[in-house]
Amino acid sequence: MNPTAVCDYTPTFGLKAQLANGTALTTGTFSGTGVTGRNFNPVATQGTHTITFEYADPTTGCEALPVTHNITVNHTNPPIGVPDEALNTDVPNQTLVPDICATGTDIKWYSANDTNTTVVLQADCYKTTYVDDLGKMKDGLYPMYATQTLNGCQSEPVQVILTITNCPIPKPTAIKYHACMEKPTLLLRAIGTGNDLGWWRNFDEIPTSATLEMKIS
Repeated sequence: MNPTAVCDYTPTFGLKAQLANGTALTTGTFSGTGVTGRNFNPVATQGTHTITFEYADPTTGCEALPVTHNITVNHTNPPIGVPDEALNTDVPNQTLVPDICATGTDIKWYSANDTNTTVVLQADCYKTTYVDDLGKMKDGLYPMYATQTLNGCQSEPVQVILTITNCPIPKPTAIKYHACMEKPTLLLRAIGTGNDLGWWRNFDEIPTSATLEMKIS
């Protein structure tokens, strides 16, 4: 009657109890992790939770033995995205457009960061639509979004980008940092063999430098 497994994004739902003859019980007490009143909230925590139901006959006052029921809350992490890149001169037609891929189970691709939109493709790899620019693939960033599904639970999307460039110079290397809220300013650094290193935020260019002072808020 109550589910044995749900996803962590499942909305709060009501718990039910009944007698052996099938009569639904409107009294009695549920208890356990994620339980509030007669409801269970899967967001409470992942894992398997034991829900206990206690009931006393309202006529006789006799207490029945407690009944337990396990509910497993499942969570699925996003798949691992595998981006790709190419020179636009190397991509003169759809056949030569590089694939972007994701590693996981039951991969689904979306054109937006929203799983309520239409699934574009259900496969490990996706080939971006060729955009013609005088006989070559137009340079730019082509993002797609991939999810995976495990135990019936779909993950949040991960962004995977196909980069088409018109410049053969290799990309600089960015150094990853972990930031703490008590240190609101962070100095980011990029390393490259060329000149004029530039930084971008949300595809908008910001001042050119090998380092960038980042404000955390």
